[in-house]
Amino acid sequence: MEANELVYLGIGSNLGDRIANISASINLLESKQIKCLRCSSFYETEAWGFEAEETFYNCVIECQTDVTAFELLSLIKTIETALGRTLKTSSEYTSRTIDIDILLHKNNCISTNELTIPHKYLSKRNFVLYPLVELIPSICHPVEQLTFSELLKNSPDKSEITIVKPPISFGNLSFF
Repeated sequence: MEANELVYLGIGSNLGDRIANISASINLLESKQIKCLRCSSFYETEAWGFEAEETFYNCVIECQTDVTAFELLSLIKTIETALGRTLKTSSEYTSRTIDIDILLHKNNCISTNELTIPHKYLSKRNFVLYPLVELIPSICHPVEQLTFSELLKNSPDKSEITIVKPPISFGNLSFF
């Protein structure tokens, strides 16, 4: 299957058992018509866009699904709520048990108040670019027309990224 027929989700957590939170989110995605094919390594990073005592674990998963981008967004919100994420009351970023972002959805380019695909900060966040380069280094960003390797090389984000080995037993996903 071609990368442009797949969906890429960014998953992060900085509260509680971060690996368990990410694992639970992937299991819930799989129970909702989302077939998770591959998962990047987990990366530990500082919070992006706000100050937090707790660091984040982040990864990207490659998925296959027939649901539309808007149906997927609805499923993601349900999963985040089920895993203890509280609704944002302001536009500021905060710590969270789980955060799932649609980074890429097939060949779709969407720009609405509710959803932007590709994710509007995808090319500016190393915690997303590093895992994308693991999974699809030579695929081009559909808007910026640079490969994810090139975007990482040119990234304005200078935050420190540390690779964290995922657990050996983690569903049916392949890890790098």
